[in-house]
Amino acid sequence: MAFRPPPKILQKVMGFRSIKYEDGGVLIWGVPMTFDMLSVEAIKQNIMVKKFGKKETESLIYCLGRLQAYNGVKVLCEKFGYAKTSAEKENVLKFNTGQLDIIGRGHFEFLRMDFKNNVFHLKGTSPFAKMYKSIYGVQTIPVDFFMRGLITGCLEYITGKELLTIENHCMASGKPYCLFTTKAIKDWNLKSKDVKGQLIDEIRELNVKKI
Repeated sequence: MAFRPPPKILQKVMGFRSIKYEDGGVLIWGVPMTFDMLSVEAIKQNIMVKKFGKKETESLIYCLGRLQAYNGVKVLCEKFGYAKTSAEKENVLKFNTGQLDIIGRGHFEFLRMDFKNNVFHLKGTSPFAKMYKSIYGVQTIPVDFFMRGLITGCLEYITGKELLTIENHCMASGKPYCLFTTKAIKDWNLKSKDVKGQLIDEIRELNVKKI
């Protein structure tokens, strides 16, 4: 069965219909979820960086985001069909950017989807980065650890490749938008200052295929 997403005008409607309340909990696409205040999420990340270090915190939050997105896209494809062609894969990614809107992660669009070379550029607004900046001021480094993980997990499921996402521009650093680039790990210049500063340590317990 090929992936056939609903028409664009129905995507948000279907997204809201996908939300159910059961036994005091919230389910999206049948998966138990919670809604958290972004200010609390920003404060939690800031405290973790101070107490446990930037690399440790970044790796944990990134890997959690990757785990969530990988399995979220898996659930979506099981419901609507698996993406096999490049056109179908584009539809999956476009649909998932709409899902980011629904769950409050921001409005994003892909500037580049190169499935041949596995290179992707995603641009948009990050409510989390805006909140982080409003609490802690302008930052010198990108703060969207979880968003980077979400992008990676989604694209790893679609491409079947091991990827790394780097945030090139961040709203928390005073930029008007956030910009992310995703490529195969082997294709990054790991000696580059920007890339080296955003490398993560793999967390074995958070294997993306685990749930």
